[in-house]
Amino acid sequence: MGKLFENVLLITIDSLRADRISIYGHKIDTPNFEELTKHGYIFLNASANSPGTPSSFPSILTSTYPMMYGGYGRITNSRPYLPIYLKKSLDSEIITIGVNSNAFLSRHFGYSMGFDMFFDGLQNSKIKMSISNLLMVKLRPALGYAPYLDWKKLNVRLKYSILKALSKEKSFFAWIHYMDVHIPYLYSSKLKNILNKRKLRMINNIIIRMSRGESINIPENLIDEIKFLYDEGVIRIDSAIGDILDFLEKYDILDDTVIIVTSDHGDEFMEHGGLGHMPKLYEELLHIPLIISNQNLPKKKIDTLVDQLDIAPTIADVFGLPFHSKWLGRSLLSIHSLKDKVIISEVANSTISAKVDKSLWKIAVRNRKWKLHFYVSSSTSELYDLTVDPYELQDISNEQPEIVQKLMKIIGDHIKNVHWSNFEYRLTRTIKNLKLKGKI
Repeated sequence: MGKLFENVLLITIDSLRADRISIYGHKIDTPNFEELTKHGYIFLNASANSPGTPSSFPSILTSTYPMMYGGYGRITNSRPYLPIYLKKSLDSEIITIGVNSNAFLSRHFGYSMGFDMFFDGLQNSKIKMSISNLLMVKLRPALGYAPYLDWKKLNVRLKYSILKALSKEKSFFAWIHYMDVHIPYLYSSKLKNILNKRKLRMINNIIIRMSRGESINIPENLIDEIKFLYDEGVIRIDSAIGDILDFLEKYDILDDTVIIVTSDHGDEFMEHGGLGHMPKLYEELLHIPLIISNQNLPKKKIDTLVDQLDIAPTIADVFGLPFHSKWLGRSLLSIHSLKDKVIISEVANSTISAKVDKSLWKIAVRNRKWKLHFYVSSSTSELYDLTVDPYELQDISNEQPEIVQKLMKIIGDHIKNVHWSNFEYRLTRTIKNLKLKGKI
């Protein structure tokens, strides 16, 4: 099968939960999200495979689970990394572009592999910062700025890279990751940020303290203010998408480009006692937006259960490529044959971190009706009936032992697959080290 379209643009938005944009029912003005869904697929039941950036991106870009192949954090050579696969398969036919401002997605963690042009805002692979840069990170929140590059600066870099690809008459795969919804929460007005810097510092400090495990009583009016600030970030991202759509249309490549929009995870607003994105596996952190848009696709809402594992195979399908043998997802372009899948999500760290701690391994498995949380070290579980308890408030594991047993079989098989992949990873690494030392 040949190419379906010439180009793919993957847009990932840090911390964006599905229920905070208009296309999923939220009362907010996001016209560019709406524009994307005029021609294309909106997936109503898309799930993240983990609740944090370091742990979810292996699923997005390698179609494998976070705890496989040595765990998450750095992209190991054993993982089937999408940009490398595209370059090996299409060679000189394609230009690969990566643009982000998240240290967890930097070249230091292996994310630059396979990209012809890669920008992460870092000067070198060791994440060294000059004194002036370090001071700016400390001072920006007080001045009304965030300690990352905003969408306008990232879009400039993306457009520049796409124009270089067009000048060489090549197809492109471009990935851009936005941080504007992520903490620190800010107003869209710089003046308002300066005038309210004490309040912003207080709000963001509370979120950071809670992400470190502190228990803090939050008044309802403060939660409302946090949600308002979060929505301000969503509106800025909508502007970012509009800017990119205008650019693609200006250079007459909108029809030739499939745009995939999703997020790595959501954020919590005290639904389960926290703020931000702690390592929990509840739906406010796992239910993510997913849109596949192109002018030549019909408008369709799809209720099928899908997850981040399906993104890399979908991109390969656009380019007419067979799927990598290690990928665990499926293409989402064949909407008429899509069936519900069992969703597995997992995490194993104490706070927002790229460091895996297996003693903290949590696994959740869900189908259309049931969702089971399993805590590996304590062998305890929680069961929720999502059809009557979508917010996961009433644990009924003691009332449904047969359901728990059935879902535990799936988790047991998953744990075996993770252990096998990690054995393969360690064996491959050992052989490589022996070769480097000239012993084999």
